[in-house]
Amino acid sequence: MSAPQFDSEPAPNQAVSSPGQKVLSLRYLLHRERRKHSLIWYGTFGLLFAYLALLVLLGVIVYDVATGQLSDAFGSLAVSVFCLLLGTIPLAELPLRFRPTKTSRLLQQSLSPYGDPEKLIDEIDTELQDRSFVRDAGLQPDRFYRRTTGHLIFTKHWLLWFGWSEFRFLPTADVVWFYKRVEVQSRLWGVSDRVVPYLVCVTGSGEPFLFRLFAEDYVDEALQRLLRRRPEALCGFQGEWRALAETEPKALRQLVAERRAEWERLSAGRRADARDERIDDAFLNIRRVDSASSPAERRY
Repeated sequence: MSAPQFDSEPAPNQAVSSPGQKVLSLRYLLHRERRKHSLIWYGTFGLLFAYLALLVLLGVIVYDVATGQLSDAFGSLAVSVFCLLLGTIPLAELPLRFRPTKTSRLLQQSLSPYGDPEKLIDEIDTELQDRSFVRDAGLQPDRFYRRTTGHLIFTKHWLLWFGWSEFRFLPTADVVWFYKRVEVQSRLWGVSDRVVPYLVCVTGSGEPFLFRLFAEDYVDEALQRLLRRRPEALCGFQGEWRALAETEPKALRQLVAERRAEWERLSAGRRADARDERIDDAFLNIRRVDSASSPAERRY
């Protein structure tokens, strides 16, 4: 598989055209989810009613009132009904794609710490319209669930992540530490283990957010984009930083504040050198875990 291609970061006020690419809108996804959810359940009840009607009809067809026995056509009709039922099994997955109740809960979890979720959704949608800031990594979702294993979007102030069964939205200003995480998962059948890459973002409260992405190339690009937006943040995995995040998040925030003050004193040339040094640290200091690690070890 070829490595994914990424756009370079735009210069200030430089628009980037994305011909043919549909602009993502959270309001549209929410409206579409409610509509599809209703249609799916109406269709489910309609299908159940059709099955009941079909069973009654079959009973009338195959039962011989005069003899009180089933007719010779019973066998072929029973096979036809069974095949029809098998053909509708894939439809059972549809309700998992559109789940308004779960979406509302996840939106509250992601956005309520930062303000009114309804207002923040509108603010994020406004930023999504500005293609000079928006950067995508992965398959752009057209629903909240079961579309992509990991899609990451950077807007001017937000990081939006869509996974297979959940999503998370995080202000980039709240990220104080980020690093690459590689998890090695054993396979029951296969000659090699599976490597699952993550971007991990730790907030000022010490809480880690694990964003699974499709490939390590996407994680590497995300590290660079985060560093451009948060040059003072800690980058790369360090055991001492993990200890601070778990026990003294205030000290972690203080460390980032000191790095911010140091960054402000640097000249433009020195900032470029410092950014290169920090991205090297992010690429070298990778967190590696395996499926045998304890839950506490796998949290970060």
